[in-house]
Amino acid sequence: MMIAGKIFEEGEEEKLWEYVRERLPKYTAVSLNMSKKGERNHIAIPFEEECMLPKYVTILKNNVEPHFTIRALARTVILLTKIKVAFERLADEYKYTGLDWLNEVYKQSITEKATLIEKTYDMLAGHPVSEWVENVKGLGRLDAIMFLGFINPHIATTAGKASAYWGLAGQKSSLRNKSEKEKPVGNRILRGYAYFVAQRIVMKKDSYYYPLHQAKKEYLAEREAINGTGKPKIAIDRMAKLWLAHLIVSHAWEIYRQSEKLPIHPHTPHIPPKPSPEAEPRKEIIQLLKTPRKNLIESR
Repeated sequence: MMIAGKIFEEGEEEKLWEYVRERLPKYTAVSLNMSKKGERNHIAIPFEEECMLPKYVTILKNNVEPHFTIRALARTVILLTKIKVAFERLADEYKYTGLDWLNEVYKQSITEKATLIEKTYDMLAGHPVSEWVENVKGLGRLDAIMFLGFINPHIATTAGKASAYWGLAGQKSSLRNKSEKEKPVGNRILRGYAYFVAQRIVMKKDSYYYPLHQAKKEYLAEREAINGTGKPKIAIDRMAKLWLAHLIVSHAWEIYRQSEKLPIHPHTPHIPPKPSPEAEPRKEIIQLLKTPRKNLIESR
């Protein structure tokens, strides 16, 4: 194992931890797993930035890669969700075949997932991203875990990079005989999750993000009417929700970056994250979102 240019042999884990602990205030380590002759060699690449995450999540203060630890927990939540769905289907399919115990296993899978979410969130509750999540109607504990788990503020140096990783950036197909349609890139699971988050926020009519969504939706409808594309209302609604999903991820990224004392370089106009539970967006932002010619925040 090599950390910042120093190689450690198998069985020297204590020396490794001691070496990394001495340098944690100086950088955050990012782990890359590489396979060589059937063995796994771990290489940690240091950043010339101080990692502030252990300041908020003190249990990770001696962790060699705190951001990836949270990501591992978030990935496990996704895995447990898939297991829960699988057992639910099995329990329903075989409920009349004498396999009644499948229903008990299904209930256990629900409990395991809920416990993991509870324990992980308790660990992350003091982080600014978690505090922001508490301000937004429609967001909850799992959302804080997902944002902190799948946004690395040291790797994603812009909001666009974070959104691209979440599958919220599109690229035009370059294949011949195909229309110039945008297709999603990045993580499809996270894209679907972000869209579901946007749906919840709209459904709950959050005081801050719901008016922004409605203004963007009004702009998109007017733009489509002017262009004469004939897109149905459901397509326009989907575009508005994807825009909101991108905004939510970018706000999580912004708060995460600021918690690490890293620059954010905001676009103009800048829509800041919701600052308090009852906050509402500024009127000039709403008006700007409704105005096609002056709209500088294009739909993803």
